Amino acid sequence: VGTEGLLPSSSSPSSSPSSLPLPSSSEYYYRIWSSVLLTLGQWIGSITLAVDRPIWLRLIDLKTILSDAKQQGNLGAVVPFVVEILSACCESRVFRLPNPWLVAVLRAVYAIRRGD
Repeated sequence: VGTEGLLPSSSSPSSSPSSLPLPSSSEYYYRIWSSVLLTLGQWIGSITLAVDRPIWLRLIDLKTILSDAKQQGNLGAVVPFVVEILSACCESRVFRLPNPWLVAVLRAVYAIRRGD
């Protein structure tokens, strides 16, 4: 069985990727990754902090992630990721203020907000 009629010809001008009405590739992928990071942040927070389980620093160090994002200019996607993880603290009995880990991460977010 041949596949000649199933796939469009690559020589056809209408099948080129440049003819699709998509935003610029960097903006398009940035939006996709921002959405993925938001969903991932909600999920990580719900399976860890919301049920009083810590996030191991060797797996996810939120302060390091924030500082790296600041240096690379990716704060627009990373800060919402961290905030989504921290939003699970509302359901926690352990990860509430004055928890030292939570205070340290919130200080890092605040320093970014201030522009330090």
